Amino acid sequence: MGTLMTRDNSYRMRERLYKMKDRLPTDQFIQVSKQALIHLDYLQMMEASFSGNMLAILTNRTKMVISRRYVKNLEEK
Repeated sequence: MGTLMTRDNSYRMRERLYKMKDRLPTDQFIQVSKQALIHLDYLQMMEASFSGNMLAILTNRTKMVISRRYVKNLEEK
């Protein structure tokens, strides 16, 4: 289960994250943690955080932790 956040709303999803990820375009979405995917067009900036993690700041001012496990994937995009 996860939460789908849009520009205006958020929705609880029953579908597993890996299943949603498989259906989304890989050039537009990237996994940033075990619980979250983000659309790259809405990524405004990244900041260093503690323990090797990063903080993603989205265009709607939402802040999301980027797990250090996924930082390298995001930097490659």
